[in-house]
Amino acid sequence: MDNQYLIRKLEESSGYHAHSFSNRYMNWKRFYSISKSFRQELRKLKGVKGPIKVLDIGCGDGWMIYRLKTRFDKEHELNFSGVDISELDIDFANKRKDYFSYDRCEFKIMDLNSLSFNAEEFDIVISSEVVEHAQCPEILIKNLFRVLKKHGLVILTTPHQGGSILARLLGFINGLSFDLIKKYEKKYEKNIINDREKSLLRFSSEEGKIGSGLGHVSVKSPKQWKSLFRDNGFMIQSLQGTGGTLFGCPYFDKHRILFSLSVILDVLIEHFPFSYLWSENLIFELRKK
Repeated sequence: MDNQYLIRKLEESSGYHAHSFSNRYMNWKRFYSISKSFRQELRKLKGVKGPIKVLDIGCGDGWMIYRLKTRFDKEHELNFSGVDISELDIDFANKRKDYFSYDRCEFKIMDLNSLSFNAEEFDIVISSEVVEHAQCPEILIKNLFRVLKKHGLVILTTPHQGGSILARLLGFINGLSFDLIKKYEKKYEKNIINDREKSLLRFSSEEGKIGSGLGHVSVKSPKQWKSLFRDNGFMIQSLQGTGGTLFGCPYFDKHRILFSLSVILDVLIEHFPFSYLWSENLIFELRKK
């Protein structure tokens, strides 16, 4: 088999994330939060002449752009651009575009530290789970500021350093119980990931084929991110939580009542100030002054 994208999908299907319903909640909540901010910004731009230009930084295989097109393209004139360092992802995004004859969207292979777009080109920029992979996030933030129009909006999500209040509490309890949850997860993993499949895995992020080639090298606290954004000219319009009060894990897949309670807590807390303290991920709305 020489189709690298298909090989990667086969490998992903063998991993834990493909089996965990509790972990998938995190991804759903992240898109829900982004689309909510996106919708609010489109309402503000309703009277603007010409197309609204949207850039998705680290777009992967274009899934976010295609979902936003489905939801908002009929009501607004939107031009999407997606960029990513992964050749595999961009190739698939373009194949999907051609197959379904999508218009007003483009996908390019591009280093996020040197965005080859004009200054003040985009009305909205989305950066979801990208900045924490940058060795020098300040360079990426400067680039976001440069390509964004005056008064434009960046919607940015990134992991919460140290996790939510609930995650820290559980981590403390887990420490007292001699890593009970970790031991359970190791045992559970053996039941869902076949050793034969594991030995054939080839596409790791370190190879640069499915992402930046780097792990979470720049995870920061909300306070640190705020300082970095302000130092580079952004006004912080809002900071909220997204991704749920807890990351999914085998333990919560097994104990569904606990997972259900965490979802109910997440729904309640998101309406209160400082919701980000209870969230595993942060979502910033950054306005260019």
